[in-house]
Amino acid sequence: MKASVTLGRPFGITVGAHWSLFVFGLFAVWSLAAGFQSTVPGYAGATYWVTAFAVVALFVAGLVVHELSHALVARRHGLEVERITLWILGGMAELSREPETAKAELRIAAAGPLASAAVAVVLFGLAIAVGLATDAQVLIAGLWWLAVATAIVAIFNLLPARPMDGGRILTAILWARTKDQVRATVSAAKVSSVLGWTMVAFGGWLLLAGGAFAGIWFALIGWMVVAGSRIERRVATWRSMLRGLRFRDVMSAPPPTVSAFSTVRELVADASATPRSPLRLVVGAGGTVVGVLSVADLGRSAFTRPDRLVSELARPIADAAVAEPDEDVGAALAGRIVLLPVLVREAGGRVVGQVGADDLTRWADAMAAGGRPPATPWPGAPLPPPRPQDRVAS
Repeated sequence: MKASVTLGRPFGITVGAHWSLFVFGLFAVWSLAAGFQSTVPGYAGATYWVTAFAVVALFVAGLVVHELSHALVARRHGLEVERITLWILGGMAELSREPETAKAELRIAAAGPLASAAVAVVLFGLAIAVGLATDAQVLIAGLWWLAVATAIVAIFNLLPARPMDGGRILTAILWARTKDQVRATVSAAKVSSVLGWTMVAFGGWLLLAGGAFAGIWFALIGWMVVAGSRIERRVATWRSMLRGLRFRDVMSAPPPTVSAFSTVRELVADASATPRSPLRLVVGAGGTVVGVLSVADLGRSAFTRPDRLVSELARPIADAAVAEPDEDVGAALAGRIVLLPVLVREAGGRVVGQVGADDLTRWADAMAAGGRPPATPWPGAPLPPPRPQDRVAS
């Protein structure tokens, strides 16, 4: 998930916000201002809006503290933190690789909820102190809301559902017991899936009972948990089965190229003639690759600004997931590679292939069936060297 706005770099860690956080923030400010006005009447209208804005801003600051706690504990265990991205359902600290031990996994996962719980305790104390010292009811109401919301963040994140903190704590416990990280991850993901569907069902029940907002919210979170658990299971399987294979072994054809000087309208009209791929390589004068374009971005722009040039939509190659041809697939999936497809790029900058979910699944299935490589996915693609068990003794 890419941040839309960079908020700062505390402790040298880039903190950004996804656009969905701003949607949530605007709705929360409006909802809180209306709620304060009905529960603590008698203040000027601007007072309610200023209080609501301050409360939401402090709530977001609490999310930053939560994610920074993960990041700083991860650093103590030798892991680099790529960035922190805040979004509508919380935040995400992107680590350079997975923790190497169950103890490290447990400590990193538990740091966030513990930090949120500590912040909630301070806020509850502050709300009580302000209530004793003043009769500023709107301020007291704001502090109580903030304390309760922060406590809910701490409790909610302890639910045993990956990729939330509770799911990672469950993984760490299972990992310590089984001594098998992949098996622990898959087991925790199965629990997450059951919990996610339970939340979807509960959200549906609330919706039918008349609680539209709560029902939709529960169903949305449940669906995100189900989708996340599926991804976690797949990635764990890929990491296990594909360790030792290189990206050049499993890659398929590189994304098709498009001219930086074409318009969105022209590109959409020609879409049926190009191979199916979620990405396009944008080339400038002389055929040099100058960026990458997602089909999703292209589709959105087709409805809003169809005459826009492709060069205006293109993102730097570095914004996509990139790997070198000889990188180990399993090791990369255990580390910094979190987006698919992965562009396979040589040291000189030439993109020679891409690796998507279909490629990884095909190869993992083949390895599970006995290690025989699948058919060459595209003309000229290299086949991997035979594995030891496939070699015939001479």
